[in-house]
Amino acid sequence: MHAVSHVSWGACCGGLERAYRGAYNGAFPEVPYPNAEGVKTLLDDIAPRTPKAATADPKSFVDMSLMHELESSGFIKQLYKR
Repeated sequence: MHAVSHVSWGACCGGLERAYRGAYNGAFPEVPYPNAEGVKTLLDDIAPRTPKAATADPKSFVDMSLMHELESSGFIKQLYKR
């Protein structure tokens, strides 16, 4: 703990934030709209145990309206305000 006390909080956290942003910046979209491809992957995974999943339409499980509302209201933009 003694060695850590000599490092300023700003220097420590600034480096951590830069590392986090560098590692995850492109991995997660700022506006996380759901997508039918992801649902299709899940349906394919459960199809052997739940046969109806094999013929289900992935688009019927996706509702973009909530994310659209959050984005159009400016809420998402406010989250990333710097």
